[in-house]
Amino acid sequence: MKKYITKFKGLFFLVLVLTTLCAVIDVYMAYLLSDIVDASISKDMKLFKQSIVIAIIYLATYLFGNLAQKIVKDLYIKKTLVVLKKDVFSKILRKDMADFTDENTANYISILTNDEAIIEQDYFRNIIQLAYFLVSFVISIYSLIKIDYSLILIISIGGAITLVIPQLFSRKLSELRNIYSNKMAVYTSKLKDMFSGFEVIKGFNVVNKVEDNFGEVNETTEKSKFRFSVFNSIVDMISNLFGYSLHIIVMMVGVYLTIKDRITIGELIASVQLMNFIINPFIQSVMIITKMNSTKEITNKVINIIESNQENNELGIKECYQTSINFKDVSFSYSREKAVVSNISLSLEKGKKYAIVGESGSGKSTILKLILGYYKNYQGMIDIDGVNIKSIHPNSICQLICSVQQNVYLFDGTIKDNITLYEDYSEEEINKAIKLAKLQGLIERLPNGINTHVGENGGSFSGGERQRISIARAIIKKTPIILLDEATSAIDIESANLIENSILSSKECTIIAVTHRLTESSLAKYDEIIVINEGTIGEQGNLYKLIDENKYLSKLLSIGQDNTVRIS
Repeated sequence: MKKYITKFKGLFFLVLVLTTLCAVIDVYMAYLLSDIVDASISKDMKLFKQSIVIAIIYLATYLFGNLAQKIVKDLYIKKTLVVLKKDVFSKILRKDMADFTDENTANYISILTNDEAIIEQDYFRNIIQLAYFLVSFVISIYSLIKIDYSLILIISIGGAITLVIPQLFSRKLSELRNIYSNKMAVYTSKLKDMFSGFEVIKGFNVVNKVEDNFGEVNETTEKSKFRFSVFNSIVDMISNLFGYSLHIIVMMVGVYLTIKDRITIGELIASVQLMNFIINPFIQSVMIITKMNSTKEITNKVINIIESNQENNELGIKECYQTSINFKDVSFSYSREKAVVSNISLSLEKGKKYAIVGESGSGKSTILKLILGYYKNYQGMIDIDGVNIKSIHPNSICQLICSVQQNVYLFDGTIKDNITLYEDYSEEEINKAIKLAKLQGLIERLPNGINTHVGENGGSFSGGERQRISIARAIIKKTPIILLDEATSAIDIESANLIENSILSSKECTIIAVTHRLTESSLAKYDEIIVINEGTIGEQGNLYKLIDENKYLSKLLSIGQDNTVRIS
């Protein structure tokens, strides 16, 4: 986290300079009060008039100095947090699929919201506050030495005791702060799940059950916050007790020195004022150091994300697809318990159209995810044109392969934004993608056409309309390889056939489609059918060849919805 403190060195230095100026201005108040009191006691009109002029200058300097410091401080914190959040977000975004899915997405949201807010308040702002206390403390110490050195001896002893307090409680406070942070991550995760499943909650009438579930999570979260707050309050009270005790003792010594004529009443007033800039910094510094220590687990969590090794600089660039995608004895499992795919070997040639079929959970979608490079922890070899996919930069894979998922995600923007994903395309390219995806009718019915906002995750549109937008998104990218995972499952049969025909009509494009549409009219369009049975390739070949063999595919076809399929 230290590198972010000095990320903007010039601005940070300016903040420190202005903070020093503010500390000097605040401490000088003691001298001003001393002169005013002494002028009153000695009836010195010249000193009184001089004090009035100085007071006016002082107030103007105080106003502009503090205003400038606050503006520059907020600017520095804003710029620093923008960079910090950007770095965290970028590292999360560059995780591979396996690493990303190890965490609930709500945990990432919690880090970028709750944890970042804690770091801002209890780390960055407190560092600047500590600088203020340090400067005011040093100046006040120097001033008190000039008034009477015996006051410093008492303050030094009391201050040394006060500084020990953070070390006594920091570990426990850090532990409680981290527990609260983790509970907030769970709370955020539950909220996300509940609001995402709103339709299910209402449809299955489980409102009361979900309310109870929320109540438990909410209670647990607030309980962890309460425990942290109570312990933090205890530490603050102990710090305040020592600070106030020291204040009273120093005040009594000051009165004694006044009685003994070692200092004037004005100097006594100045001493009291200066003690505020010595004792209060002790008290506040203890609290600040304790809070900063309590953020250790949270800052470590953030730094671990930033420093995680997700760099792909050593990976190669592949600019074109030439011959084939090859699986050689590939096995993979999401957990160690059971392999999802086992000993898969196949070659997917350029320009051909492949349909992957099989029962739910057989491993069809997993094959697509492995082609996309989402997971690296598989056994065997996957290559594109003989180049190991693990050695290809993810950006290159994205330039070669585009996928359309069954569960479409739309960003909260316009239809156009969701088709182009904010890239620059010509009107002709956009219109062509819309036409091929059969979106013209929808867009023509909308008052704002292609500039219509889709709402949160396309909530304004049906599942079929969202899939059409997703298909247009894939078409416009013009990648040589397109992966379709139940891409038209929510679209009516007639429109689905038209879209499928449009996509398959591209001679140069390699299509690999996972489908449950087990009809002759649909499967006959593909060059090869790959039948997956319990994670292995059961059959592979032309549709009618596989039907004639009368094996597993025939069984799948016999329970399909289309009874017109010819079975020899």
